[in-house]
Amino acid sequence: MSDQVTSLSGPVDLVDGRLLLRIPLEHGGDQFVAASRGIGLVVGDELHVAIPEWLAKQLGIGEGTIVDIDNRNGKFNIRPQASSE
Repeated sequence: MSDQVTSLSGPVDLVDGRLLLRIPLEHGGDQFVAASRGIGLVVGDELHVAIPEWLAKQLGIGEGTIVDIDNRNGKFNIRPQASSE
């Protein structure tokens, strides 16, 4: 197990009425598979992580929101990207 922290940013998508992160495995998503166990699913060449409504509401995110994710402490961490405005 590596202690290396991987961080990525990307948009939240709306798929079949549910909020979803689609993380390409070849662009670092493979580093999130273990941390997302139970909430993520590898589909083809992407890791899909569904965001429950309660969490989206708590974080203030929705379709199109850019989020930052990391695997610090072996957990899947998500937060809205800080606005540069």
